[in-house]
Amino acid sequence: MPAAPPSESRQYRAAMWLMALLAVVALVPAIAGARGVVPPGLGVASGALSVAALLLAGALGLKGLRLAASARDKEAERIALVIVAGMLRDKSSEELEPLTRQEGPAGDAARMILARRREDQERAALRQPPAR
Repeated sequence: MPAAPPSESRQYRAAMWLMALLAVVALVPAIAGARGVVPPGLGVASGALSVAALLLAGALGLKGLRLAASARDKEAERIALVIVAGMLRDKSSEELEPLTRQEGPAGDAARMILARRREDQERAALRQPPAR
């Protein structure tokens, strides 16, 4: 069985950790430059790279966090829609009609159920032989 492709938020998280690792690795020559072990110019450049990588890691982490939260919210909305549709499927069309004006899972479920009923009626009408 092939592995599922990584989600976009996981990719951002991986990139965040890579940038954090780069920030830590770039910090070593910066500290060495401050101690005089390597030329000061190299230490300053390495320090700037470390700060930039750390800022980029933070930005990538926030983006991944937002994407993960958005994915969780969408999944919760889908589950709510299925649950509400299951509760509303036994209601008559007259009872569902006022719900279609509402926003959220209840309105979406009512519209979905009524659309499905219309499709079923149209299919049933097409299957019936013409009257003579």
